[in-house]
Amino acid sequence: MGRVWSKEELLKYGQICLKHNVKVLSDEIHCDFVGKGQKYTPFSTLSDKKVVDNSITFKAASKTFSLAGLKCAWFFATDPEVFKQVQFWNRSEVSTLGIVSSEAAYAGGESWMQQCVDYIDGNQAFANDYIKKNIPLIKVGNKPEGTYLAWLDVSPLADKIGAKKLADAENQKKQPNNPLTGKPNVVSSDDMVGHWFAKNAYVQMNPGLSYGLGGLNHMRMNVATSRKTLTAALDSIAAATKKLA
Repeated sequence: MGRVWSKEELLKYGQICLKHNVKVLSDEIHCDFVGKGQKYTPFSTLSDKKVVDNSITFKAASKTFSLAGLKCAWFFATDPEVFKQVQFWNRSEVSTLGIVSSEAAYAGGESWMQQCVDYIDGNQAFANDYIKKNIPLIKVGNKPEGTYLAWLDVSPLADKIGAKKLADAENQKKQPNNPLTGKPNVVSSDDMVGHWFAKNAYVQMNPGLSYGLGGLNHMRMNVATSRKTLTAALDSIAAATKKLA
């Protein structure tokens, strides 16, 4: 989480996908949020034309300028046949206001955007340092290289509150059906950790398991807010976890 892939890494992954006939769907919606010392490489600029032709890039101004509700995004591909395949399944819901807002953002928003990106990069550094110094039940590695999302290892906290046992107990009860599968929902230990944060620290984060099996015992925290609000959230988490010591 939070990696800014180098040109060499992207090319290697692209070549692996090409070799195994796997299309690359390059979601670059967070591309503007790149930390200091890092560089964003668009997949479509890679040197191997065959690798690029095997890809589709998706972009929007919605994350950078908070325009998601206005519905304007786009995709492109260098291979006309690949583009046609995606276009066939695309259901366009682009709004006029979304188009106008995106054009205005890109035409006149660069200065604001850079200030925003720098501020969020500072928030990432602040949150990373704060957690290392004040919240031993949460583990973090190096500061994320990009995005406004921090990936927190909550394994020690999950063990401390017995999250797995709590989840097992909840799964013994009748759970509502998942509308997608039609089967009862399964409560995970991450869900219990998330509930614990909400109840004890009044902070809501996203359970890591919802992003894949590798996310188990992790939480995703959004730091795209004011430093005052971020500090209040971290102070609250620190105070709540200290009670478990």
